[in-house]
Amino acid sequence: MQKLKLTYEELQSKVVELESKLNDISTKGTSLRRNKDKDEILEKIFETTPYSFVMKDVNSVYIKVNQSFCEFLGKTEEEIIGKTDYDFFPPDEAKRYIRGDKVVMAGEPHEKEEWEVLGSLGLKWLKVEKTAIFSDTNKENLIGILCSVSNISELKKAELALNESKQKVLEVNAMKDKFFSIIGHDLRGPIGNILSFTEILIEDFKKYSPEKIERLLRITHSSARKTFLLLNNLLDWSSSQADIIKIYHEKVNLKSSIEKVIDLYQETIDSKNIKIDNSFNKDITIITDDNLVSTVFRNLISNAVKYTNEGGLIKIYYLEKFENNIKKSIQIIVEDNGIGINSAKINNLFKIDKSLSTKGTNGEQGTGLGLILSKEFIEKIGGMITVESEVGKGSKFIVTLNTIF
Repeated sequence: MQKLKLTYEELQSKVVELESKLNDISTKGTSLRRNKDKDEILEKIFETTPYSFVMKDVNSVYIKVNQSFCEFLGKTEEEIIGKTDYDFFPPDEAKRYIRGDKVVMAGEPHEKEEWEVLGSLGLKWLKVEKTAIFSDTNKENLIGILCSVSNISELKKAELALNESKQKVLEVNAMKDKFFSIIGHDLRGPIGNILSFTEILIEDFKKYSPEKIERLLRITHSSARKTFLLLNNLLDWSSSQADIIKIYHEKVNLKSSIEKVIDLYQETIDSKNIKIDNSFNKDITIITDDNLVSTVFRNLISNAVKYTNEGGLIKIYYLEKFENNIKKSIQIIVEDNGIGINSAKINNLFKIDKSLSTKGTNGEQGTGLGLILSKEFIEKIGGMITVESEVGKGSKFIVTLNTIF
């Protein structure tokens, strides 16, 4: 039978026991509340951080994502959970991402990944860090991975801008070196010839026959013309680099323009017994810049003459391009059967820091500047220039102009 009355000592003992139990319950409740508060704080951080967080299981299936990642994909959490990267990215990209997941889950060192990814917010550069996740109760039990994704687009822009600046500095230095090389070498030769031959004529004019005088004058004239053309190229190139060339839109007769250039080099053409097959047998007029186009033709035809052997052939012809029976563009081709260019040099023909001057078939000097200038001029008027060549079989330079009148 239960005892209804307690002694004072027994009552005091019961009170102490009850207080102990209450304290124990209170302590556990506080711990639970703290854990719950902690989880709520972590969840809030997970959802509100500007960084994207993604949790995947061992099969790289999305099991949890935060709001930032949802906004990047332009999807709701319900549309993402249970899917894989293949559901949101091109196959090649998804394959790379999942390959990185496997590396991390295999316990191998993981290097930070940087990807250029197209999402709902446009093309962005993202840095991805991945960490393997294990069970709290069993550290051997792999649950999946946690991916933290940060937008580094601005950093990449700054990095690209810095690299572009470095490249421009290299190009400027290359231009400077090229400029001084041309002045120091290519101008010195013809100017030296002019000085020598004019000095001979002045001092010994009466000693020479008219034929000898004519030959010396022709050599002097040839040197002066080369110097003039080279100076023109240098001035045009300098203006192009300073971006002070004005583009004029005017009617240009291509047949007339090309015939003038051929006439300019007729003496050299005759001396090398080169045949010119000019297919511009009708007037073709386009709207473009006459000076720039003439400079391009001058450089291309000059090169063809320079690198064609004696008795060789140079073809100059055109192809008209139509679209829906409307003339859209014209291609002017300067083709020779000269010494040709090897494939390694073709890629560097239009690069100021890579181009090298090659002597012509009769030892003619060049600067390597003409083709670079031609490419810049053609691009300024909205056209393009390409080259096809094979060593020993010649070269074909193709100029495409889009403005037809």
